[in-house]
Amino acid sequence: EEPCDASESKDSVSETRREPKSSQTFVRWDCFVPESFQGDAERIRRARLQARFGILGAIFGTVYAAFYCAVDHFIGSMIIALCSVVIGLLPWLLKRFQRLALTGHLFAAVLLAGFTALCLVEGGMKGHAIAWLASIPLCVLLLVRGLRGATIWTVICSVVAALFGICHMMGIEFPKTYPPKWGAAIDAAGYAGLVPFMAILGAIFEVTRRGAFDQLQETLDELSAANQHLTQLNIDKNEFLSIAAHDLKNPLGIISGYAGLLRSTATSVEPFQVVEQADQIADSADRMLEIISNLLDVRAIEDGSLKLKAEPCPIEPLVERVLRDYGSQAKAKNITVEATGELAGMTARSDCGVTHQILDNLVSNAIKYSPPGSRVELFLKKDASGEVAIEVIDEGPGLSESDQAKLFQKFSRLTPKPTAGESSNGLGLWIVHRMARAMGGDVSCRSVLGEGSTFLLRLPAWTGEAAMRSAPEPDAVGLVS
Repeated sequence: EEPCDASESKDSVSETRREPKSSQTFVRWDCFVPESFQGDAERIRRARLQARFGILGAIFGTVYAAFYCAVDHFIGSMIIALCSVVIGLLPWLLKRFQRLALTGHLFAAVLLAGFTALCLVEGGMKGHAIAWLASIPLCVLLLVRGLRGATIWTVICSVVAALFGICHMMGIEFPKTYPPKWGAAIDAAGYAGLVPFMAILGAIFEVTRRGAFDQLQETLDELSAANQHLTQLNIDKNEFLSIAAHDLKNPLGIISGYAGLLRSTATSVEPFQVVEQADQIADSADRMLEIISNLLDVRAIEDGSLKLKAEPCPIEPLVERVLRDYGSQAKAKNITVEATGELAGMTARSDCGVTHQILDNLVSNAIKYSPPGSRVELFLKKDASGEVAIEVIDEGPGLSESDQAKLFQKFSRLTPKPTAGESSNGLGLWIVHRMARAMGGDVSCRSVLGEGSTFLLRLPAWTGEAAMRSAPEPDAVGLVS
């Protein structure tokens, strides 16, 4: 037997989580993030920055190298091409050595070497490459954690620029290794390119920062949802304790009292009194058993450990059994309970034991909340979709709209009260609703205040093996076939 998956996801943070949208944005860059960085959001963010800087920097340099080659500035083209290759390899070096500081400072060193070399072949202070030195400290600030590295590179770049300035003041000339006719075009391209280069640096930083912020917000949302879930679990725990303390206290007291009475009057008590007191003990024990059974069912449903069978389940024997079981209780309240409709041959695809438990609960509630002298009817039919439909109709007080809205909620306390002092712990309808949905069916209610209620149980009809394979998948409870 193979369990089917649930068709309706559980309302729990233990569900399979969807991948955050911001994570999907970074998939192409995360291939360069070392596995050892997992769990450290800051290192992951800077690794993504270095990957972007490396790939986009290599593309940017390749465009410039092609331009320099087109204007016969071959030495400059070779310098930029070599630097672009090294910069393009940085993401793989980061993946290999897993050291952000190493690859970040290497990036800065390559830029410094490239811009210095261009200054040497483009006229020193008279060229445009000297201005690009200003971008290096900013790159280090973004790529390497801490201010120390950026400060060091600021000093280095300032010293290099100062040396070229001193040479210029001393009249030392540096050659221009490109045809003079292209001088203006190369200077214009160099200065014009600095603007988008700095803009790209800022854009890369902003995109990464925004993605990191979105991930942080998603994490905070998940933590908030988890906290709400834990709060609800704590509320449920308190409800469980309240049920155990309150609902079990009375029947235990009755059992203890009658047991003590029997012990103290063993020689003088009349036989009919023994029977009466034994009945009270049995009723109290049944109440405790019902409460404990409900609590165990809730636990099994929420844990997903309650397995239900998908089998042919004749409805008529179950109905007859329920009528027989509640005959004496209905008679004690002068309530007539009968079954009508299409009884013969009605077969559902469900777990017979659980189906009986659902009918037992619905009929028990109908008798519990019906006034003496009223009537409870079980009406069986096949609805328009071919499903087995069982209506439990009572002539009780009915339900208001507000009561109907919380009818199938866990621990719900409704306005109507049992007419003969019977107990209710607010779990039964929640349990039968989840169990019915787990078997591909449903439980619903129609009611008008003051005019009684009709609870409708729908279950898929048994039509053979093919129907069993194609029937709707269950809810959070496991259904096996």
